Amino acid sequence: MNAFAVSCLIIVAAAVVVFLARKRSTTPQQRQAEPEPIAAPATENPESPLNDAVRTGVRAFMKQHYEEAFELLEPPARQGNLKAQQLLAKMYYAGHGVPADREQYLYWLKRAADNGDKPSKAKVKKIEQGRTEAH
Repeated sequence: MNAFAVSCLIIVAAAVVVFLARKRSTTPQQRQAEPEPIAAPATENPESPLNDAVRTGVRAFMKQHYEEAFELLEPPARQGNLKAQQLLAKMYYAGHGVPADREQYLYWLKRAADNGDKPSKAKVKKIEQGRTEAH
């Protein structure tokens, strides 16, 4: 398994850990008061085609079936699914299943950052600082 695949596995595992930690740290009353997320976790709505597409897309990505992963992940990413947005950014950055495209990488990185992903926010900030220093 290459370093990229290992990194992706770590990201997926970390996302699951964070999700479970947040879910356990809130009371049922707090969860009722919170707005429904754009893409509900699969454990809450296993019938959702959106969640099935993300799960299947992540599996395809991990198996390096990038074209299949892209086809599965793009619609959920456009609908605001953070995991799908993160993986599309990685695909455009590395040219996996799509042509490497810095603008598309930055687009999906910004969507993930807008969705609350702190590492994506840090990367966007670093890229934008680099652009201003170059001018």
